[in-house]
Amino acid sequence: MRSMIVNRTNLLNKDNNFEIVKHACNYEQGFCDLLEISKDTWQSRANTAIASDSDSINFYQSFASIAAKRNWLRIYVLKLNKIPIAFEYILDYKDKVFLLKVGFKEQYAKYSPGLLLLSDSIKDAFEKRKKEYDLLGESDAYKMRWTATCRPHSKYIFFNKTFSGVFLELLESKVIPILKPLKSICAK
Repeated sequence: MRSMIVNRTNLLNKDNNFEIVKHACNYEQGFCDLLEISKDTWQSRANTAIASDSDSINFYQSFASIAAKRNWLRIYVLKLNKIPIAFEYILDYKDKVFLLKVGFKEQYAKYSPGLLLLSDSIKDAFEKRKKEYDLLGESDAYKMRWTATCRPHSKYIFFNKTFSGVFLELLESKVIPILKPLKSICAK
């Protein structure tokens, strides 16, 4: 892992100027950079990016404002020749760090910008003597490079008792579980 990080850092430094900018209480510029990056990620195509829609943007921006006032927010932005190419949106609460959202512009994938940001934010957590750094979510391959430990997470979805709420609950609990296996069959 260490050699991969050094290799990617050297690749970035070869013909470029790169820096990691850390935003906390004055998060506005970091959030603007994050939105710019978010539009060019694979999450954008999947409609799971922060910049996917106005509701998502409003949610993450509102949360950022509240968290920044309490000094819980960290936004790390990797810039290459002053262009924002990757971000981490982090909650730093008490003795724990939670990696809430990440993204990078796909055209810069060869530099592994997410790897470099994660390395930097984990290093910061250790230097600040945090007890835990939680990568959250699924046990994706890039996360398993950093740990062999996983814990189960629970997912709770609440629906209103309206017609549309009952319909959405039916889709979520009955229809989607039937369709998910078909997706992998159709992909082959």
